[in-house]
Amino acid sequence: MAGSGPCQRPPSRPARADTVRWAIAGMVEVAPEGCCNSIRAFRIAISTPSHVDTLPVLTLEPDQLGDGWLFLRVVSTHADISLARYQVRTRVLDSIAVPDDYQPEATSPAFYGPRRLLAYGVDTAEESRVVVRRWPGWRLVASGPPVQHCNEVPLGVEWAAAGRYVRFTFCKGDSPASDSLKIPPQ
Repeated sequence: MAGSGPCQRPPSRPARADTVRWAIAGMVEVAPEGCCNSIRAFRIAISTPSHVDTLPVLTLEPDQLGDGWLFLRVVSTHADISLARYQVRTRVLDSIAVPDDYQPEATSPAFYGPRRLLAYGVDTAEESRVVVRRWPGWRLVASGPPVQHCNEVPLGVEWAAAGRYVRFTFCKGDSPASDSLKIPPQ
C-alpha cells in the first residue's frame, strides 16, 4: 500500500440538480417592541441562469426541499416566525400552515431538510418541551419531556448529528442527557 503523502482535499461532490442557489443579500436585527431579544433575519437572493430574485420577506437561512423548492422560516417585523416555501421555476412564494401547537411569537424553529423535520419549542410560563414533526402533514415524530426554563428566553433548538438529535440552545451548561432529544430513524 502506497503512503498517503500530504493531506489532500477530497474530490468535491457535484451539486444536486435540484439544489436552489441562494445568497444572503442583506441582514436585519428584528426585535419585538419593548423586548431585548432580537433575531438576525436575512434578505435572500435566488439565482438561476435566467434571473435573480430577491425574496420580498425576511427569513432565517433557508433549507433545501428538492425539486427547486426552498423551505423558509419567515420573520415578521415583530419577530414572529411563520413558515413558507419558494419555487424557483414558477417564482411562487407560498405560506405553509403551521402545526396547531406551534407558537410563531415564542419559538425559533429549526428545519432539517434531508428528513423534512421541523423542530420547535412549545412553551409555558415555567417550562418548554421540544416537538418534532414531519412536513408536509406535520405528523408527530418526537416530543421531549418538559424542561425547566433557566431564564426568560424561550426554548430554541438546533439539529445535531445529521438529524439524529435536536439540541436545546439555552442553558449551555446542561449535559447532553438533559439538553437534547434523540430522534427515531425514519
